[in-house]
Amino acid sequence: MLNQAGSRCLLFGASGRLGKLCSELMSARRMPCGSLLRNGDLVYGGSRIGNIHEVEPPPGRYAVIDASIDHGSLAAMSAHEDAKSTFLERLNSRGGLAGLLAFSSGVAEFDDALIKTEWHRCYKRAKLRLEGFASRLSCPAYCPRLFVVIGPRSFEAAATGWVDVVRQACESARVGMGMPDEPRSWVDESFLERQINAFLDAPGEARPATPLNGTFSLGLIARFAAQQLGREIAIERRDVAGWLSVPYVSRVAPLIAPEYSLDAVLSPLVARYAAGLRG
Repeated sequence: MLNQAGSRCLLFGASGRLGKLCSELMSARRMPCGSLLRNGDLVYGGSRIGNIHEVEPPPGRYAVIDASIDHGSLAAMSAHEDAKSTFLERLNSRGGLAGLLAFSSGVAEFDDALIKTEWHRCYKRAKLRLEGFASRLSCPAYCPRLFVVIGPRSFEAAATGWVDVVRQACESARVGMGMPDEPRSWVDESFLERQINAFLDAPGEARPATPLNGTFSLGLIARFAAQQLGREIAIERRDVAGWLSVPYVSRVAPLIAPEYSLDAVLSPLVARYAAGLRG
């Protein structure tokens, strides 16, 4: 198990979609988790045990699950990632890190010259640093690179382009989007959940560095939603500046478990959202 005897678990980013997934998995295992508050305080069992910015990390051994990100300004995101990195390094240096589950990003695959925004270039550097740290640990660690995650928790978060497309397609016969036919790599939430559970059960075994289930496009999702609802749909191309100058598709990771169907993931989401619109 990830949290070995005598250690406790800290979950960063519990309110986000990946954090909720991890929180559910840990609750099912009756493994309580402490949390990281926005001010940097570390709370466990309702009590403050330290602060991520303090020089000395809290006493004891901790398994850390990092599912957090600051989507604010470049400065805010950089400060958040730097603080987490420094905390983990300090915790590990005194032997207090019992295990690490963290999430990298597909952005780490792409050269800086292909990345259009400074925010994403900085985010890439933070993720590469996290991957490097995880690879050097002697304790159990898993830090998968994630491309687009598709599933019910992501849909509820409403924070990504494919979610907006599904909702538009359910609400109107016209859907606006940029680059409707550009492919993107995706992973099913349930497949990712399976990998996390496998890591929690057997931390020492090899796991896919980049879990993938296929590719999709926003136009494909819009047409699928319309088909599910039994109507035609018109796609309006919008001039949207993407953050990457090439398709967001993994060029190095093999396709894993292609039996995970995008249609099977989307169908209940479309049906539930459309039913909600009907009242």
